[in-house]
Amino acid sequence: MNVLMVTSSYPKFPGDVTAPFVESIARSVAERGHAVDVVLPHHPDLRRDGVEPVRFFPYRYAPLERWSLWGYAQSLVADVHVKPLMVEGGEAQLKAILTHPTSTQELQTRLQELAKEASWKAWEMLSLRPVDADPALAASPADRMTIRQAEILKIAHALGYYRTPRGCTLDEVARTLGISANAIHKNLTAAEQKIVTAYLSGSLWQA
Repeated sequence: MNVLMVTSSYPKFPGDVTAPFVESIARSVAERGHAVDVVLPHHPDLRRDGVEPVRFFPYRYAPLERWSLWGYAQSLVADVHVKPLMVEGGEAQLKAILTHPTSTQELQTRLQELAKEASWKAWEMLSLRPVDADPALAASPADRMTIRQAEILKIAHALGYYRTPRGCTLDEVARTLGISANAIHKNLTAAEQKIVTAYLSGSLWQA
């Protein structure tokens, strides 16, 4: 039997920990004597040789290599690294979430390089707001959330999990990141507890 698998994530090279369960499924089906083809998004680090029991068909979807952000749960932020692109009247407005500390000057320089590569006619930065400017996050080192908790919290927020009504479910956040809903719940609960603790122990309550 010929089997076609379509996925957004797959170990990019032998030993990679990205979505190992997908590889396990593909190999198990192939070991039963079936021909397995895997269609998956292109990634700069994708390295799969031709001696494996399955065939790979990566597809390119972005004009620039740096725009290849979809899938593979890249640092847990790839799937929501760029939030929505709105086009109206020949103009495009792009909202982006920066997941690493970046100065305004560095951001402007990178945008200028991107504008040149993409042949933008003109561009301007409309607004810039720190994601971590909330004083509730300024807890003591012992109470700060882990990097993983912070990343999952940011992604859940970006996907609309904390909107009213919710913009997504725990299962949808989990599918985006390629991990279990239970893991999402545990990390969000821990992060929320630390934020509330930091907030209640802050200067607002120190009369």
